[in-house]
Amino acid sequence: MSDCYCDYDMPSMHIEAWHKARKQHTCCECGQAVIIGQQYQRVALVFEGQFSTYKTCERCADLRDALAAVSCPSYRGLREEYWNYLEQWLGSERCAETYRRVFPVVSNV
Repeated sequence: MSDCYCDYDMPSMHIEAWHKARKQHTCCECGQAVIIGQQYQRVALVFEGQFSTYKTCERCADLRDALAAVSCPSYRGLREEYWNYLEQWLGSERCAETYRRVFPVVSNV
């Protein structure tokens, strides 16, 4: 997790690890399957006394890391962060097109 200015308290525990999937998982950000043999990031957090884990595909984890330079890392909030970033830097006319290329429409997300 990068050092950045955040307007919220940081978690009291934050552990990131990369794993090779031994069974299929679902990315908490894009909803795509992480299939057996693919790398995925597993993050464990304790925030305000609540323990949570998040499994993120490699592509979304890389995007989260890239956005950490301009915003605080969030889990299950990458879509909104990316949208805000695109609106700020691309303008509204190109924003939706670029967003859909990164986050294709997935049901149950």
